This record gives sequence, structure tokens and C-alpha cells, in this order.
Amino acid sequence: MKIIKYLCLFLLLNSCSSKYKVIEDFIVENEKHDSLNKNVLIREKNNLSKTLSAYMRVGLGKKNSKEKLKIVKEINNKYSKEKKGFWNKNDFDIVDFDIIDLDSVDSYINNRKKTLLNKYYFNKISLFTISNPYFYNKNAFFYITKFQKRNYEYEDVIIMKKIKGKWVVIERIPNYFPDL
Repeated sequence: MKIIKYLCLFLLLNSCSSKYKVIEDFIVENEKHDSLNKNVLIREKNNLSKTLSAYMRVGLGKKNSKEKLKIVKEINNKYSKEKKGFWNKNDFDIVDFDIIDLDSVDSYINNRKKTLLNKYYFNKISLFTISNPYFYNKNAFFYITKFQKRNYEYEDVIIMKKIKGKWVVIERIPNYFPDL
């Protein structure tokens, strides 16, 4: 009986974070990490419709519009019943995010500035909004926005593929028109 409990606990813990490994691999490979840098994640996930519309809108990338439409339909059918989601600390094993609500961004930044001795450290805050990863044909994609020093830095659709046990970016499509 104990073995079954431990096995269930292991599977539960492993399944919670493995879905988001693709996002962690992206952050680890593409963002600066030092003891002064603080990654902050907005609790509310970017939703499926925003992710799919950005994917269709951002240009063809390596796929033509017919291929993209097929992918969008496949993902929409698979994930359309997905409810509004929220990030929590247990979703990530490697990346240490402070997770905050959107309406508390200003107070978080102001409190952080007060506790730091030098404004240089304030500049090390990276603020992210991220969608769930969506999986298709051994690939995954997600929508990510990054703000640095309260300035918009990028808003991209990231497409990744698992190669030798690690998720690797195979395409990064910038969204040049995020407000459309």
C-alpha cells in the first residue's frame, strides 16, 4: 500500500511540472540568470484564443497559411475546453518566478525598489506573461511577453521541439502588432 501511495505522489508531482518543462527550457536558455535578476510572472495565463490569434497574425514564419490553419484547428479542437488558468509556484522546478496578480505589478515594483539599495538592481526585474504550452506533432508552442524596466521587450510565439530530452527553439515568431 505504501508503494502505491509513493508511486501516486511521484506521478502527481512529476506530471505537474513536466507539462511546463518546455517553458522552463526556453527561459533557462534565453534569459540572463544571476543572483540579482528577478523573474516575475503574471498569475493569469495568456489564453488559448490570444495565443492562436497571435500565431495566425504574426506572419507565416516557416509555415504557409494553410499549414498554420490546420495546426490552429488541431490545437483548438484539443484544448478548446481549457478553462482560464493561473500559474503557481509548483508549476516550475528550475525557474524561480515571483508570481503576482496583474493589478499588483506597480506595488510589487515600488516595494522592490524600496528594499533595494541601488536602482541598478531594480533594472534586473523581468516581467512575463505566458500562455500554457500547446502540443502538436511532437512540437509545442506558447505565447510569451516580456517587459524589462517597465518597457515592452518582446511578444513572441515560441515553437519548440524536444531533441535529446531537451526542448529546443525551432522557430521564434515575433509579434510586431500585439495590440491588433
